[in-house]
Amino acid sequence: TGSQILLYDVGKSKILNLFNVFGGVRVHGIFSGAPSYCNESSKWFFKIAVFGEKSVKLFHLSFSGLDCTCLNDVNAGLLLMHSLPKF
Repeated sequence: TGSQILLYDVGKSKILNLFNVFGGVRVHGIFSGAPSYCNESSKWFFKIAVFGEKSVKLFHLSFSGLDCTCLNDVNAGLLLMHSLPKF
């Protein structure tokens, strides 16, 4: 909502994580690339673009714990890669 991205477990109606991506600017859209899996860290990675009013931010979104059947220990992380434009 607003300047945040909320990640949900839809099956459990539960919020997994909340990320502030823009300082007071609304998120207008999100685009995700294809997922990739790293065997060494047992994590899934996505490159995502988040669109605001006059800017775009590129992130790495990572998930761990998705391989577990219980899904109680799912962790999500968001790392800023690049921000456009720089004013």
